[in-house]
Amino acid sequence: MSAEPDLRIHFLDHLIPRATPGDYRVVVKNTLTDSGGELDAQDKLPPSEETFEIKAVRFVLNEASVHAYYPPRESTGAYTRTLPHITLSRSILPWERNLAGTRAEQPPARPPWLALLVFAENELPDDPAASGVTASRTVAELRNPAEAGVKGPNLPAGGVDEDEDRSTCRTVDVPADLFNAVAPRDDEMYYLAHVRKVVDASKTRADGEVLKEGEYAVVNASRFPHNPGNYAVHLVSLEGFEGRLSGTLPDGTTAVRLCSLHSWSFTSSEGPAADPGALLENLVAPGAEEPEKLALRLPVTAPATDDTEDDYVRDRLERGYTAVPQLTLSGERTFAWYRGPATPVTAFDVPTEHSPGPHTTSDHALIYEPEHGIFDVSYAAAWTLGRAIGLADPEYTTTVSRARRELANRATTLMALAADPARASVDPDAPPALGALRELASARFREQLSTGLKGPSSRTTPAAGPRSRE
Repeated sequence: MSAEPDLRIHFLDHLIPRATPGDYRVVVKNTLTDSGGELDAQDKLPPSEETFEIKAVRFVLNEASVHAYYPPRESTGAYTRTLPHITLSRSILPWERNLAGTRAEQPPARPPWLALLVFAENELPDDPAASGVTASRTVAELRNPAEAGVKGPNLPAGGVDEDEDRSTCRTVDVPADLFNAVAPRDDEMYYLAHVRKVVDASKTRADGEVLKEGEYAVVNASRFPHNPGNYAVHLVSLEGFEGRLSGTLPDGTTAVRLCSLHSWSFTSSEGPAADPGALLENLVAPGAEEPEKLALRLPVTAPATDDTEDDYVRDRLERGYTAVPQLTLSGERTFAWYRGPATPVTAFDVPTEHSPGPHTTSDHALIYEPEHGIFDVSYAAAWTLGRAIGLADPEYTTTVSRARRELANRATTLMALAADPARASVDPDAPPALGALRELASARFREQLSTGLKGPSSRTTPAAGPRSRE
């Protein structure tokens, strides 16, 4: 018997809406008839007529319509074999507008009116760093650019009203040769968008991805980020560019102005996302003149002031501390300072005022600053981390459990022998137990213990080779 899959996804080539955006007119005529024919041929009721308009996304896309995109914004990775793509929460969005022309000319499969274009560094004149920046312009400036040689979308006359013409949108100017190179062709558009219907996605995937149930539209780019460097990705509208996607633009065209509905950037690298050696060099570079001024800390951007409290906070942040929330034993919610072990600055001494050692709880390792009434939880967090690491070791936990069990049994035996002298005289465990008690109570043992604690510690080197685990 096969188990039910924990994830089911249905893929659809496209969706075609019942009606595309535009103005519609509904006319209702009334006719009264019987078996003999019309009864109101001479006195008909006047027809009833209503008009309405269907609106859809055109020049501005709400951020809520973007479900996800990949590669992530401002990420760095080996994306040379990854096609950037964007997932939209409205599954019908890429097909809501008609890119093919009039409704009578619709093919069985409708191409999307959206496309995902990828641009490398120094390709866009207005965005040489490929950071995904756009220019805010009115829809009128999008349709009819004032710059010579720049062509906007050829939208049908009367298709944009005055209010829409005055509204603003995000635009990007693409050189003509670059547009011809990266824009998808008419016959390619059908393969660059699809619908994913996700069913039974309640479980987290093995790679940590969390899928949500529902229908989503996915728009893919048609260009791989082959060369290392920064790349900008723009979700653009190709409405009004029918006939211009075959590599033929009007004579004299130097650039094409597109409406960018969403944009982001990422960095593609040939190898790993980070070079450990270069990363460490960059971390220690700021400390060439001042050893404790390294890069592994929160940046302090606030200007210096004469306030002593501000100076105190600034000094803490510059030394690599960060503020973390803290719930005190009395129930008060406040904050404490924390600094990890990787920050190479002089650390405070381990607190021994209230507990000389060993520390049996993390509270014993708290550092209190009475001047400011703030705790430093760095050592307390380290104590908790050390305990977690120890408990994760099977050999350590087995040894500790055995020792605690044997000590508890020995304590129970000693209590029973002390309360029952008659048993102590015949119990085989009595002589070693009572002998151990007498040894602990002797003056000789106290002297030996005191001498051993004051003298240098001697450590034996463990034998080489793997340790066996029980």
